Amino acid sequence: MSKVREQLGFATFEHMVACKILDEGQYLHGSQRLFDEIRALLVERGITRTLADLGARAEASRELAERRLLDPALTLPTAEERILFYTREESEEIY
Repeated sequence: MSKVREQLGFATFEHMVACKILDEGQYLHGSQRLFDEIRALLVERGITRTLADLGARAEASRELAERRLLDPALTLPTAEERILFYTREESEEIY
């Protein structure tokens, strides 16, 4: 739980990813009490709502990028648009 509490600080990209995984998790086996406690902490700290808001913003951004990239007048994608095609690590290797 100490690691989970640290991740719930939502301070780094890695912690945000961990919180997203925790939020999307489904109980399969093990301690139902521990699972429920973590889910309650996500809600209590507003992380569930924050993730939903970030997801909505990402969806809007994806839709805008899709419209732009499908525009027949498009020349070359901007640097901001190129990152849509690569992970952070791949982007650093390529550009």
